[in-house]
Amino acid sequence: MLTGRQQELALLEKAFADRRSHFTVCYGRRRVGKTMLLREFVKKKQAFFYSSLKTTLLKQIKEFLKEWALFSKDHLVATAPCRSWVDVFDLIKNRLGPQKTVIVLDEFQWMCGADQTLISVLQHVWDKDWQFNNRVHVILCGSSVSFMLMKVLSEKSPLFGRRTQSFEVMPFDCQDSASLMKNNHWYDTARFFMLFGGIPAYLNLYDCHLSFEQNINALSFCKNAYFVNELKFVLSEQLKQPAVYYKILRLLSLKSQNLTQLAGKLRTTTSSVIFNTRRLQDIGVIKEHKPVLADETSKTLLYKISDEYVRFYFAYIYPFRELIENNAKKFIFDSIVGTNWNAYLGRCFEDFCHKNLAKITKHIGVDATFVRSGSYWHKKNARFKQGVQIDLVIETSQRITYIGECKWSQDKVGYSIMKELDEKIKLYPNHKKNKLKKLLISSAGVTNNLIDHPELTIMTLKDFYC
Repeated sequence: MLTGRQQELALLEKAFADRRSHFTVCYGRRRVGKTMLLREFVKKKQAFFYSSLKTTLLKQIKEFLKEWALFSKDHLVATAPCRSWVDVFDLIKNRLGPQKTVIVLDEFQWMCGADQTLISVLQHVWDKDWQFNNRVHVILCGSSVSFMLMKVLSEKSPLFGRRTQSFEVMPFDCQDSASLMKNNHWYDTARFFMLFGGIPAYLNLYDCHLSFEQNINALSFCKNAYFVNELKFVLSEQLKQPAVYYKILRLLSLKSQNLTQLAGKLRTTTSSVIFNTRRLQDIGVIKEHKPVLADETSKTLLYKISDEYVRFYFAYIYPFRELIENNAKKFIFDSIVGTNWNAYLGRCFEDFCHKNLAKITKHIGVDATFVRSGSYWHKKNARFKQGVQIDLVIETSQRITYIGECKWSQDKVGYSIMKELDEKIKLYPNHKKNKLKKLLISSAGVTNNLIDHPELTIMTLKDFYC
């Protein structure tokens, strides 16, 4: 049974139920579960499902025709003398039954990699035939996000304006991740999510018979372990010249940086950095980061790594490559993570809270249509006498602003947090004169003298999984 993806399935089912033909484009990073989603959707439907390999054009055509012959039970198709995608679609475009047919072209970037005229061929077939017969639901699916955005969905694409719907298949949130890892304790599920994100293929790697530390060691700190080489596949599949992007990610793994800083350290132009950072943003590896009150022209914009696995790779795999390469099966978790482990988890926990904001707003009773949210910071300068860093700010449409701290610790948070939040509230520039409320999100809960404090809204890590 498919875990999650109810919203995506609903979109697909609605399009299929419509009397007209539909053209869907879906995309998402490697191992996010696109193929499984589409396999679930086509169950009990008349559907042709072709998942391409990265191979030559003639081999792709041969496999395509073989699959179509099995689907249509027209075995003569398998031996048709097709030499191009024009030949293939001329052959099959009118070989559809009276029922609506779903045609899924999975790993579409590999089909086009062998012959990019396929995009124009599909445009022609759609424009001249399929969009009018009301019996086709075409789905193009790709794991190269940059390719799908630039070659399929952009204004320059021959297919521009043809799609009737498009969506990105995103990683799971904490709740769906927990459903997939249902045999594990929620605390281990949360920590694994914080390290590797909500990629279903990654979550399925967790062995419930091993401890959390043993899992990380086996998956990350042994020779040829799964996560040791995964980044190479993630980047090379999405980007040309991955070495350039490695350099950017290595710099951002040290700290968030602005455009000028990156250009200086890379010894290149700002326009080059803008191009490369946009590609990394397109595939969900990095994001722009600025204070919640900053406007679009703010010079405080930073770039930071947003992908959990990429962040973990550069923190604990990249610096220890030689040690890992020489480790067969020994337990070296403690030697690698060292004494900074909890500090690292603390940074991950803040990101976890931002990515699962819907759970927070639901817990504190805030309408999902809140105005804005994010982090806030400013440095001591001529304008501000004192610097401040606020983990989470939630500004609501009811003129209430929550000033939040995300605390990762094995110990319960004590009363000193009240003074800390009071200081941050004083330094927050409340231009709209909203009512300011204190919010604490603690991994381990709070001490007894804070449990029912009238001035503090509390959420624990466990609450994300209730």
